[in-house]
Amino acid sequence: MAVLNYGQMSGLNESGVLPQYFNTDGEEIPQYSFITGKSSFGAGKEWKLFPEYIGVDDLIYMYRRMDVAANAVDIPARDIWAGGVAVKVIGSGGEELKDSDLEKQIWKLNQDLAALATFEEGHRYARMLGLGVVVIGLNDGKKLREKPDRATAVDYLRAFSKKEIVKIEYDRVPTSETYGDISEYHIKIGGASSSQAVDFVVHADRVMHVMEKTIGSSAFGLSILEPPYDLFQVLKNTDWSAGEAYYQNASPLFVVSWDDSEDAEPPDQAEIDDLKDDIEDIHVKKRYIKPASWSFEVVKGTGQLPDPGKV
Repeated sequence: MAVLNYGQMSGLNESGVLPQYFNTDGEEIPQYSFITGKSSFGAGKEWKLFPEYIGVDDLIYMYRRMDVAANAVDIPARDIWAGGVAVKVIGSGGEELKDSDLEKQIWKLNQDLAALATFEEGHRYARMLGLGVVVIGLNDGKKLREKPDRATAVDYLRAFSKKEIVKIEYDRVPTSETYGDISEYHIKIGGASSSQAVDFVVHADRVMHVMEKTIGSSAFGLSILEPPYDLFQVLKNTDWSAGEAYYQNASPLFVVSWDDSEDAEPPDQAEIDDLKDDIEDIHVKKRYIKPASWSFEVVKGTGQLPDPGKV
């Protein structure tokens, strides 16, 4: 524990960081930071204060642990893709054709490759992390990093998230017709360790790129969780605080005391050990009987730490 003077406290409020220094006794005080401070309540992963930078893992954790954030990601993507696609085929006379070959082919493609579910997955990655891609496995006899040509079928569809996209390359030849466009994607997938991971390159013409908004012409896009990120944290912290308040009231702190005057005889160690065993697991079905010279109090939860004088 360190006692800060006014100057140190002002600096901590302004920058969020208290550098290392030595107090009057020569003891080194470690660096403090609002952002990296951890809770001491044992509540698992702490919910940080508002961070300056939000990483991919932060967004994934938010999505996995908060239902409001998950719904913000999932529901629009599901609304777009889960209902299927409407195909209208117009004949040479301007009439709409029913049960056309194109409709049958699209239906079969979806049945064989789960196409709509894969596109929904890519859209969900885009909303969650800013970018999702769907790699289209064309049957054209060429490698993934080569420009496709005369494909006869689609063999597979695979969705990847921003976390798996290592790099995006652009066409940098000024005389090229596609100058400035994306030329290829470097994707990394794989196993339990980096040595087991697989890197591969995919030509841009084999990729469906899904993103909703960006700043500065970035191909990686922005997550829809970033603008409300701080609000989501407040909501999650409020959830946690309410749960902690309920817990403090349902499972309060029990305190036993006894007369410590000179004339009184205090309990011996065996009695204290028995006392600890008796109140270790008090609940509504248990009773505790104490000697008349002892007092038994309940320190109720107040949303704050109990008064240390009663512990």
